[in-house]
Amino acid sequence: MSTRPYSIDLREKIINFIKSADSQKEASRVFGINKMTLNRWHLHYKSKGHFYPKIRLDAKPTIEKESFIQYATNHPDARSENIAGEFGMSVSGARY
Repeated sequence: MSTRPYSIDLREKIINFIKSADSQKEASRVFGINKMTLNRWHLHYKSKGHFYPKIRLDAKPTIEKESFIQYATNHPDARSENIAGEFGMSVSGARY
């Protein structure tokens, strides 16, 4: 499951759609996003005046693809434990 927030552009389109059509149910059908998600966005927009996603303070940064490829190339027999230690992640995350 991805934890990446939907784009600002998409959020703006959906909020404008909801404002013009006045139907979160229809917006959910058209854009393929859960109605409860749209409800949260709309309430957030009405109370805060914007539709930007919350900043996730607990989100861990992803590793750089290039540095991982370089490490894997230089250490073809590396175990999950070694990879986890090198990139500061859990062993299960390294296996994934």
